Amino acid sequence: MTANADKFPKGLPNNSPVILVIGGPGSNKTIMAQRIAKKYDGFIYLSMGELLRRKVQQNSDDELWQRIGRKMDSGETIPLQICREVIYTAMHEQGSGTMHEQGSGSWGYCIEGYPRTQRQLEDLEQQLGRLDVALLIDCTEQYCKDNITKRHKEGLENGNERKDDNEEIVATRLSLFKQNTLPMLKNLDDKGKLRVIDGDNLNLDNVFKEVTNAIDNSIFIQESEGGKSLNSSKHGSVDET
Repeated sequence: MTANADKFPKGLPNNSPVILVIGGPGSNKTIMAQRIAKKYDGFIYLSMGELLRRKVQQNSDDELWQRIGRKMDSGETIPLQICREVIYTAMHEQGSGTMHEQGSGSWGYCIEGYPRTQRQLEDLEQQLGRLDVALLIDCTEQYCKDNITKRHKEGLENGNERKDDNEEIVATRLSLFKQNTLPMLKNLDDKGKLRVIDGDNLNLDNVFKEVTNAIDNSIFIQESEGGKSLNSSKHGSVDET
């Protein structure tokens, strides 16, 4: 734990529900998380990747943040103390100023791209005090690679390419996802909080329908049996070793 461990008050305004959207690079997890926040009124969408990239851009003269930017470009894991500073600051700012402020406009949070390790998950649960459901967008490695290749090509054409989308770095990112995330997924599954979504479907509307069914059953209906468990994850998906 860092020296800033007590910087943020624990808990959430109105005990707001928390949804995690987890998936390997190229799994369309960002699209799913954005659609969740749009569908469910009052939910705030937070993307760790977007938050970090914004901080790097805003601190172009800061040596620390430029190092973080280089880590992101090379597909490396970002230190916990940096991640927690960014995510909890965003929750304060977008959740009407404070996690404890009464009458907050935030009814819930949809967090994408974080946590990615068991240690990050433990810190998040300890800090927020609740975690309702974690959605794993389960895709084969080939599906992820094909998706990123398409995104990289489009980025080159419109001048908005991501440096971490080249083939070598994508391989690193996929490897780190499998290495770091599997223990976390098993932990979530053991707690009954993991729902596995078939992400290989080319029809994203069908994927999102499965996502909303899992959310409705987990948060609004409170049926613990809703959705599939980690054991039903498809062979060859990026969460396998």
